[in-house]
Amino acid sequence: MLVEVTERAMSHVNADTVLIVGGVGCNKRLQEMMEIMARDRGASLCAMDSRYCVDNGGMIAQAGIFAFQMNQITRLEDSWVTQRYRTDAMEVVWRKDNDEEEEGEFKQHHHQEEEEEEEKID
Repeated sequence: MLVEVTERAMSHVNADTVLIVGGVGCNKRLQEMMEIMARDRGASLCAMDSRYCVDNGGMIAQAGIFAFQMNQITRLEDSWVTQRYRTDAMEVVWRKDNDEEEEGEFKQHHHQEEEEEEEKID
């Protein structure tokens, strides 16, 4: 299932590279299956050395670096953790979208989700 979800995500953002990280990155069978899918799409697969596949700390740090470079800074007291946070709900300011209309729809949808989450907390 992870391969199919990855393929859909690649199609959605028009990606030509897959990077496998985290604990699942150690799975040789997953690497084989991702390689087949990527090759069939004309894409490439980057599988990390198992020393770097313990957790997603590197990926989280890189996302933090990108956010910092774009002057997107969150004070510690304004931050929180939620296990139900959808990664597709994050505004990715360092990626330039070609379709401004889609971006506007995303921001509106994201704002609605934030309001719903706040209502749940209250």
